[in-house]
Amino acid sequence: MKTYSFLSLSNELIRMILDQIEPDPDKTFSYMVPYFYDDAQDLPALGDAFETQFGTFDVTRFQEKVQEQRQIVESQYDVQVLQKAIGSFTSLQHVQLLRVQDEEDRAILRYVQQHADADALIHLEWAKACSHGSQTIGAALLVSKAPWSRFSSPMLSPQSAEFLSSAQPRSLSTLAERLTCLTLHFDDGNDLDSKMSELSNLFRTVFTSAKNMQAVHVGFPSHRPLTLPLEGVFHNVTWDKLVAFGVQGWKLNADEILGLALRHRDRLKGLRLRDVQLREGNMWKDVLSELRHAMSRLEWVSLRRIGYARSFDESWLAAGAEVLDDEPPGESESDSSEEDYVPVAGPSNATPAQELAGASSSDETDSEGDSDTDDEHGPDAHELDFPPLNSPITPASATWCKCNGKAYSDSVEHLGDNGFTIASGHNILPDLRNGRPDTSGRHGYTKLPPWKSPLPDGQLKAVGSNYTRALVLARTKAENTTWVDLELSDMLASGLLTTAIYVADDPTAPLHPPRNKGHEAMIYLSYIIDRYDALPDFSVFMHGHQFAWHNNEILDTDAAQMIRHLSPERVMRLGYMNLRCHWEPGCPAWLHPGVRERLSWKQEEHLIADSWAQIFPKDSIPTILAQPCCAQFAVSRERILATPKQRYVYLRDWLLRTELSDYLSGRVFEYIWQYVFTSSPSHCPSMSECYCDGYGFCFGSPEAFDYWFELQYNLNEAKNELQLWWKKADMIEEVKLRSPTGKVAQEADLDIPRVGRDEELEEEIKKIWAEMNRRKDAAFELGRNPAQRALEAGRTWRDGDGATLDREQHAPLSTVSHDGSLHSANDPEKAHDDASKDLDRSGSSGDEAGEKVTGSAAQPATAPAAGPPGGPPGGPPPNGGAQAWLQVLGGFFLFFNTWGVLNTFGVYQTYYESGQLFTATSSDISWIGSIQSFMVLLVGCFTGPVFDRGYLRHLLIAGTFLIVFGHMMLSLTHTFWQALLAQGFCIGIGGGLLFVPAVAILPTYWTTKIGLAIGIAASGSSTGGIIYPIVFYRLISQIGFAWSVRVLGFMALATLVIPIIVMRQRVKPPKARAIFDPTMFTDIPFLTFGFGAFLGFIGLYVEFFYISFYGQATGITSDSMSFYLVPILNAGSVFGRTLPNILSDKIGPFNVIIPGAFVCGILVLCNITVHNLGTIVTQALLFGFWSGIFIALPPVIFVALTKDKSKLGTRIGCGFAMFGCGVLAGGPGAGGILGNDNKNLHWKGTWTYGGVMLLAAGAIFLALRFMLVGAKFKVKV
Repeated sequence: MKTYSFLSLSNELIRMILDQIEPDPDKTFSYMVPYFYDDAQDLPALGDAFETQFGTFDVTRFQEKVQEQRQIVESQYDVQVLQKAIGSFTSLQHVQLLRVQDEEDRAILRYVQQHADADALIHLEWAKACSHGSQTIGAALLVSKAPWSRFSSPMLSPQSAEFLSSAQPRSLSTLAERLTCLTLHFDDGNDLDSKMSELSNLFRTVFTSAKNMQAVHVGFPSHRPLTLPLEGVFHNVTWDKLVAFGVQGWKLNADEILGLALRHRDRLKGLRLRDVQLREGNMWKDVLSELRHAMSRLEWVSLRRIGYARSFDESWLAAGAEVLDDEPPGESESDSSEEDYVPVAGPSNATPAQELAGASSSDETDSEGDSDTDDEHGPDAHELDFPPLNSPITPASATWCKCNGKAYSDSVEHLGDNGFTIASGHNILPDLRNGRPDTSGRHGYTKLPPWKSPLPDGQLKAVGSNYTRALVLARTKAENTTWVDLELSDMLASGLLTTAIYVADDPTAPLHPPRNKGHEAMIYLSYIIDRYDALPDFSVFMHGHQFAWHNNEILDTDAAQMIRHLSPERVMRLGYMNLRCHWEPGCPAWLHPGVRERLSWKQEEHLIADSWAQIFPKDSIPTILAQPCCAQFAVSRERILATPKQRYVYLRDWLLRTELSDYLSGRVFEYIWQYVFTSSPSHCPSMSECYCDGYGFCFGSPEAFDYWFELQYNLNEAKNELQLWWKKADMIEEVKLRSPTGKVAQEADLDIPRVGRDEELEEEIKKIWAEMNRRKDAAFELGRNPAQRALEAGRTWRDGDGATLDREQHAPLSTVSHDGSLHSANDPEKAHDDASKDLDRSGSSGDEAGEKVTGSAAQPATAPAAGPPGGPPGGPPPNGGAQAWLQVLGGFFLFFNTWGVLNTFGVYQTYYESGQLFTATSSDISWIGSIQSFMVLLVGCFTGPVFDRGYLRHLLIAGTFLIVFGHMMLSLTHTFWQALLAQGFCIGIGGGLLFVPAVAILPTYWTTKIGLAIGIAASGSSTGGIIYPIVFYRLISQIGFAWSVRVLGFMALATLVIPIIVMRQRVKPPKARAIFDPTMFTDIPFLTFGFGAFLGFIGLYVEFFYISFYGQATGITSDSMSFYLVPILNAGSVFGRTLPNILSDKIGPFNVIIPGAFVCGILVLCNITVHNLGTIVTQALLFGFWSGIFIALPPVIFVALTKDKSKLGTRIGCGFAMFGCGVLAGGPGAGGILGNDNKNLHWKGTWTYGGVMLLAAGAIFLALRFMLVGAKFKVKV
């Protein structure tokens, strides 16, 4: 860290510093600002009389200091040094503005304190110094290009920010856009509320511009808390990336705190409230309760000196009583006056080098820091990007509190004044908004600590010993439990498993409860009471049905498999184990005792506090009750016997006596079993730990674990779609039976399922099932190793800690390797290694194995424009049929009226050059065509998301209207700007609305012949480029320009009606594509191709715009023949957009576009030597053929270059936007080279410009090919 301080130095020393500044790799820049020296005007006149009156004082030295500072400020040397210093940092991340004192400062402060009357003559002013320091460093940062992103200052005066209010908003926005972390603390002896209110607009500008903000802290003096509303500073701004937020010294309403926190609930991990007072009528328990309940990702909250600790009583809080917090916390020992702030800057006679390197000696501050200097650290504080500035220790930059994972404190003594943690990282709510199972954060592979039982481990038997167990089932007369004898016969025969099956509603059954009440709770308690003196090693309590939604999904929701796989060692070690591994519903914070609202899915919540007081009258009501549902668990004999039998009798009596319904009394017990057996209100082990250590399924990595559930989600989706298909098919058959003709009438409003889709879905389901079982087998093989189970449970493994699992208990599944070969039962280590590799190389990244097995259903759904081999989520593309070919026809006419119209501009260029309509230079005229083409490509970027949302028809209608309307308006023009608006913008925007549907819809119908389909459709642009110029030329001499253009508009209307009628959007992606994909900037192949195509389009449009005018201007062709050069060029392009695309399906698109670029470049250069009609016609025809590649092949290449097909639509849009820039530069650039003198046009330079650009594009494409496949020529790429 480098430190600079200027106002205590002379101008000569500052000049020396300026000369010594060199490039610096440090990441932190500290600007140490000393007091401003100020003296009264009559101080020099007093002279010796001053010392006589006030005591010994070096008046001369004081005046020298005043003069030095004035010279520095007036000369702006400090500004120069700051600008150069900040600019020298090559890796700057953090800038901080700090207050500093040297020995002279402290001596003067002491003198003034001892001689109060001297204060009228000598001053040390911090407000002015801070204001000047903020102004200079702000000015330096505004012009700096250093990559800083974090700013902090522990002692700002409001005046220091006032100069920013007069700065340009754009400059402030530029500064704020860099910020990821902002830490500020304001102080002022006067009316702080008024001054902060005056800065409200400044805060608005900064905070609304700081889009990348990750951490914010704004503080004020605790002894003078700000009363300004919170949003008077933060202005309801929402930061998408905010993970840490803090305020200090504020008097607020509870809803102000909650409002700011809740709008960041999706990302906020840390919340710091220090010296915050609640206004009258507000209660801290409301704030804490809502934060616990509603903040899904909040891991910790740090509370210091919020005023409730001295009257804190946990029982009051538990009962919902409010703690007293009306009186202000008062001035603490840290709320020292400004004069007590004594940072050390080092000796005043330090050399410039010592001043520059004096950071270590200047890092002692007092400010409003705590008397206890323990760090405030939350989990991974550094990763939250909130700067833990241990030095200097200031109130605004002190680090976060140590969060130990407790949900509440035990006593005032434990709470002390060091903070109060209300949530732990382990209690993160599940995110089920997208309907998919969210397992992230629930397995032992993340940074979250593994769940730890509150009880000491139970005693295990020697390895190889057997454990006796009893299966306690709660059933009704109607339920069939014969599955126990059928599925668990071997365990029953061995004597390891006994059963106790209670029938709740049959008093004549051998085992029955005293009364049918409380659901399974009455049966479980009756079993414990009946068998209290004859319990097995552990007992398993379950419902009577074999299959249920709340059973574990990896075990096929089968109770028999759960019993067979259940680990005796885990049950004995923990003493209590909930049999369900999945958190929802129940974890991490399901019930909040004391809540009075009635929720239909948690009807017991509003009753739990009263029930708790009756069941556990001596125990405080917990703030949270949580464990996975649904009252199925295993308990060791040791745990059961830890509670006296009479206690279980009392619990059963409560069930018998309570006025709660059978349903509600059972639900109450469902969420207190963990407390009955462990005395802990929360029992939420991670999913992966439960599956691995509890059932022996260890996936080895979070990716493999999550991917199994991704497969399961896709399996359910496929099953649901198949059920819907069958339902639709049955409906069709029913209609046919009722119809006299035995057919479905065409006008019947029925959704007819696609023929063959049911077979595709059935095959897909089989493949996903096979993949899931393969992965499950591999996970079990990995979990056979006891060391692996210990690892994923977060405990140290020792010899004897668990046995190697027997494969026989996993008999329903086969254990196979990745290549399909059976594992050898005699080689468990090899099987374990193979299973680990099996899971590693087939994770959720969409690898080759996963793609082969799961197809489209197992991978993320793709956008329609992607056209991946597996097809979009609606099923594989048909790759043929009438409907698919109608889309090609519709695409043909879309290209006909977009690129076909654009390719016609060469004849307009020639006509406009004649001056019959208006007078303009060649470069100006070409702007019309360039903007027209650019708008097509640019608008396409924004059209993509609209298309994704299913608005195909709206786009077609709007685009048709604008193209037709643009032609009609063009027919009325007489000036350049009118033509630019009508032809350049109106027709261009209309073309942009139509271009994306033309490109994006075909990959949803074609995959195997995608090149052919796009090629045929793209040939419409060439056909339009033939027909439109010929019609225009033939009519213009007969009916004039205006009616010629109108006829073209009517042609466009007639041909665009066809796509409106026939084109149908087959599927919509699950979400609209983004307009912009920032990941493309890290995709080197994508950027390389985009840049090459950018250059290529520059060269292409030189030929398109000027070939016709070249023939006419040089006399090579007659005026009439020159108009036919554009149709000839486009005629060649018809084949150039079809045949190369067919070839690309066989040899790869790169192998086609590379020679195309080189040939096009050579052909443009050949124009220099063209001198007769035959050669120019040949050149136009050949160029048209090879140029067709640039229009038809880019979408195909984007498919090949984009790995994440869900981003393909966005990539196509962004890629064509880059091409559009080339189009925009091509025509006008060539026109500028050509010149304005018709007698001396620079054609050689024009053609050289276009040809070199195309050759450069070919070279870039060739380099990219080598980048992708190396020096391999016989390879499809």
